[in-house]
Amino acid sequence: MEGTPTNVDAKKQVDELWEAIAQTANQHFKHSMPERILKLSTLLKSDDFSLRAGQVGQEPRLEEDETAAPPSKRARVEGSKGAVPVNKALARVVPAIKEEILAVIDIFNSVKIWIQLSIPRIEAGNTFGVDIQTDTISELSRAEDAAYSLLEGITKYYVTRGKLISKVLKHPEIEDYSLSVVELDEKEYLNMRLSTLDLRNNMAIIYDLLSKNWDRIQKPTSSHHTTMF
Repeated sequence: MEGTPTNVDAKKQVDELWEAIAQTANQHFKHSMPERILKLSTLLKSDDFSLRAGQVGQEPRLEEDETAAPPSKRARVEGSKGAVPVNKALARVVPAIKEEILAVIDIFNSVKIWIQLSIPRIEAGNTFGVDIQTDTISELSRAEDAAYSLLEGITKYYVTRGKLISKVLKHPEIEDYSLSVVELDEKEYLNMRLSTLDLRNNMAIIYDLLSKNWDRIQKPTSSHHTTMF
């Protein structure tokens, strides 16, 4: 059939894809990883990430003013023209963390797939380099899963906060509900800071592991050929 690639063409395209994956992994190792470590360290020292207990939590208040907050950042109250705004401190922190989480996941995934494609066929003899590759893949998978869990945690926070606020509005006479929102915000802020610290530390651990074993990861056996460079 006209336009159908031949086996030779298909192999060439696959080889080009493998080369692109290798170049991306190399770019991440040489540039993205150290840059991300420094960026996360700087983020942790910023004012938004340096608030103390008592500076984060805020009791939910119904705001009638439509200009108080963008519609996308306010919880609508049934039967009311007002809305309860999100926590201001977390509204600044969460987007910054989400951006870092997505970047970290992309880096880990790109490096992991390259190492997986670099594993040579099983042969008798020295498999020390292959063992290093396997261990590195496991570490990358662990760090990647941890980053995904952080994203899930952000969603759960908003769902939990929304449910608590609905109880506050239904039972304003019960002060414990209002205080529970404050405590939830304080807890989530601390969690966001610790999560950012974990992201930085996981990136540093992976980068250190790759740096110490880069030659073995690229060439796990004496007969293995890599197209990284």
